[in-house]
Amino acid sequence: MPAKKKSSESSPARQTVKTGKKVETEKKATIALKIDLVETAVSNWMISKKFSLAGVAGAHGLSTRELLRHFQNREELLGYYYESRWVLFKTLKEQVPDYEGYTVEEKLSNLFYTLFELMSTEKEFVRKTFSQFVLLPSGARALKPTCFTSTEYGSMKSPFHLAFLSEMGTILSGKQVSTTTKFIAATPARELLWAGYLGILRYWLQDTSKDGENTAALIDKFTAVISEMAISSLGEKVLDLGRFLLREFPIQNEWKSKEWDYKNWGM
Repeated sequence: MPAKKKSSESSPARQTVKTGKKVETEKKATIALKIDLVETAVSNWMISKKFSLAGVAGAHGLSTRELLRHFQNREELLGYYYESRWVLFKTLKEQVPDYEGYTVEEKLSNLFYTLFELMSTEKEFVRKTFSQFVLLPSGARALKPTCFTSTEYGSMKSPFHLAFLSEMGTILSGKQVSTTTKFIAATPARELLWAGYLGILRYWLQDTSKDGENTAALIDKFTAVISEMAISSLGEKVLDLGRFLLREFPIQNEWKSKEWDYKNWGM
């Protein structure tokens, strides 16, 4: 009697695939729940900074104990807001038709406009908490120790900061970028772009123009300049000047010894 052929449905490989899909589905569901929880928390925070975790959990049919499985405390819950903006950005980016066909300028514009749009409803929350959860390493004390990551420069960076550097690196190392200006995608250059983003963010928080028209104009001008630097010889000349200044005027160590006083942001 010939051996009975095993069903492919019960093969180890097929079961592994099924298990992997189930895990991935559960992971996505957990992330979606965490985003819902943090957005409810931020909405409640804007009404009263003394909002309760029980109220946040109850809004989603959970107990406080169930919420604490995802976030250890209020600070960790609120801090996740900024990380969640990148989760949503990546989801939206995947839905853009022919995104890979975008020019460098279009990708940069998509990044900036999407991030600001994702924070527009919670603008007051961003105004009051961005420094604590994104800029200041001391904010890590209120969060999990792994929230801020030590880098090769010995500084601490938040998930939001690291995600920005990563995305800029991806955009500025594409095939459209001039081979002579690939340096623009290196970490030091991306940190300068991060500083540019912070400047635009600060302007956006204070912008009272209709529908944020002035911020939009600033984004367009900033991304146009960065794009031109990335795809033309202009970038090579600017970077050459930068390397000369860093070599002949070594003031970076003095700058590193000084911390921004973010309390003077005027927010």
